[in-house]
Amino acid sequence: MLAATLSAILPGLGQIYLGERSNGLSLLAASLGMLLILSYDTSWFTGIFVGVAYLSLVYHAAKDAYHGTKNTESIQYVLGLAIVIGPFCLPLLWQNKQIHTQAKLIWTVVILVLTALLVASMVYLDPIVTRMLDSYKTMLPPGILPAR
Repeated sequence: MLAATLSAILPGLGQIYLGERSNGLSLLAASLGMLLILSYDTSWFTGIFVGVAYLSLVYHAAKDAYHGTKNTESIQYVLGLAIVIGPFCLPLLWQNKQIHTQAKLIWTVVILVLTALLVASMVYLDPIVTRMLDSYKTMLPPGILPAR
């Protein structure tokens, strides 16, 4: 139960507590990376996207720590994390002994390319969505949109 609580506070702490140091450090790096992104880019668009990814990571890390399982050896687990946290799953991908080196290289390239496309689209779409929301401010009740 303590491991699950630690992972709920900061993903990776529960795994480190259980002695799964490499998995814990990977999850901890992913957690800190996402928190760093949120501290750097405070737009609501990034906040929602990274916030959902972070909460997903918290859920999976706490669930794994609670059950004391090593799901990080599962190919599905690693690729599922790739969908949710993108390049932050790469340490887990490269630690996985079930995935061949060629597949690791291919997945690394795919994840990095998709991440670059996602970041580019976020940078491109944020001002457009912000302008669109600003134009609708007169139609919405006060307090619905955050103040800029």
